[in-house]
Amino acid sequence: MKSEKEYHKDDGIDRVLPLWKWTDLDQINIWRVFVSWRLFQCLFLTFNMAHPDEYWQAIEPAYNMIYGGVELPWEWRSEYKLRSALYPSYLAIPLWCLKTL
Repeated sequence: MKSEKEYHKDDGIDRVLPLWKWTDLDQINIWRVFVSWRLFQCLFLTFNMAHPDEYWQAIEPAYNMIYGGVELPWEWRSEYKLRSALYPSYLAIPLWCLKTL
């Protein structure tokens, strides 16, 4: 029986996908790279986070679209409808996938 190292060497994955090792999230160095990149994004590339509450409040209507029974904030109620349902609809896709599992 071949060891894991021999198996990967024989199948030519290094030749076909030279960066395949970057997908192995069990390696601590990969986590360090991803966390560092995310911190860099948060600190230097995000300039529009003026009102983080609007992101939180988009999760509630998304949850309500899929599961129902949520007391929505006033700007989502039918008599006001101050916010677009486009972003919560986008957030509802993974919730729907999880519900159908």
